[in-house]
Amino acid sequence: MRIALVVDGTRGDVQPMQLLGRALAEDGHEVRLCAPPDFRESSEAAGLSFHPVGVEVQAWLSAHAAALADRPWRMLREAVRYSRACLDAQFAALPDATAGAHRIVGAGVQVAGPSVAALHGVPYRYLAYCPVLIPSAEHPSMTVSRQTLPRAVNRLSWSLTRAFFNAAFRRTLAA
Repeated sequence: MRIALVVDGTRGDVQPMQLLGRALAEDGHEVRLCAPPDFRESSEAAGLSFHPVGVEVQAWLSAHAAALADRPWRMLREAVRYSRACLDAQFAALPDATAGAHRIVGAGVQVAGPSVAALHGVPYRYLAYCPVLIPSAEHPSMTVSRQTLPRAVNRLSWSLTRAFFNAAFRRTLAA
């Protein structure tokens, strides 16, 4: 089976997909990893076919270190700009990069995967590495630093996070 693993983010997002890809390849599947260009060398060293998608994460983090460390509103603005650039790059590259795949599996901050899978008419699955990514009344949104809040506040945090992401990315996703 041909499987496209599509992931965006940092090493913590990509490395688990590299391990999954290697295990799938050892089981006889044809695997292509679609990830930021930073991860070409380590992906190919793992024996995976690699297709770069997005921007170089390390270069972006280095260029925006001050905003990420010192100024929360500036960090948010830069993160939205980065995410929009990544989303545009995902939609530009993934249709060709995943052509011929029987399955598409996404992870990290990869958002275009479901649309691309629908385009190709193949199943899509998303891997959440930690439960904090799954909306629940048991914990607040991943955007909230305090993790011990009442259930009603947790639900509200997820609603506000969903509204923010919809406002920030609706146009790009709709296009």
